[in-house]
Amino acid sequence: MNKDQLCRMLEHDQGLSCSVCKKESKKHWTNSDGLENDLTKVGDVEPEDSRGYDEYKERGSNPFSETAPLSLSYYPYNCSSVYKCGSCHAVILIYLETGGHGARYQARWAQSGLEITP
Repeated sequence: MNKDQLCRMLEHDQGLSCSVCKKESKKHWTNSDGLENDLTKVGDVEPEDSRGYDEYKERGSNPFSETAPLSLSYYPYNCSSVYKCGSCHAVILIYLETGGHGARYQARWAQSGLEITP
């Protein structure tokens, strides 16, 4: 899923919270709490120019903050799958984090209004 397709999906997101996907708790990368099993997978992020494990840190950006842009060519976006909540139509990005003590899925709500970089 490229930048334009993702932008079109974000237009249908409804509300600031949801009892199904709990998007309000996924404003930054955090444990997926099993959403990869509960939501509908609609595709994978298609980076314009994959930067491997480089993180987007333009203009002092913290890639794991709530205000970080959705930087599709950078880690962890470039290895993320795109899921959609059937209840509120939120777009949730999910990737498998394999560093640290064990593999675990991480999720982030792709909120409309955030900058999206290819």
